Amino acid sequence: MYNDYLREEFNKFFNERDDTFAVGACNGCQFLTRLGELINKKDGNDWPIFTRNQSEQYEARVCTLKVVPELVQKSIFFKGMEGAEIPIAVAHGEGRATFQDKESLKKFEDLELCPIRYVDHYGGITENFQYNPNGSPNGIAGCCSKNGRVLALMPHPERVVRLESNSTYPKDKLNEWK
Repeated sequence: MYNDYLREEFNKFFNERDDTFAVGACNGCQFLTRLGELINKKDGNDWPIFTRNQSEQYEARVCTLKVVPELVQKSIFFKGMEGAEIPIAVAHGEGRATFQDKESLKKFEDLELCPIRYVDHYGGITENFQYNPNGSPNGIAGCCSKNGRVLALMPHPERVVRLESNSTYPKDKLNEWK
């Protein structure tokens, strides 16, 4: 942010090119959201930053994310996944979406930059602990850029894409899931 050359290179990557994308999970999410003013230009300060969990503890478990149907068009990462509820690993001590003020949260929601939310076992967006491991408002699990090519999310999708990396899986699915 303080190096003019690098700032311009990041700006080109995030805003001027149309053949790039970026995904940041957990610490990568924290990194990308700190670059919000570069990624989203004038609306960058309305992205959350991710701070200490409401529980004041490191939380690790499998939670469920919902791909919000009406917001899927905002992100290249969720096309065709409208309404999907996805079990996903979380492992973080600083994952709570935090905004400068209530107006920033409202603007973030108005810009529709959160296509993924923590949900309870009924599929309802939740702030309730265990289902929402960090206390993020409105079940916010991450955010996407206005151009849809940057995704910052707290959960760890890389921990559930292969059977070998899953924290847990149903033993009776071993042959089916391979």
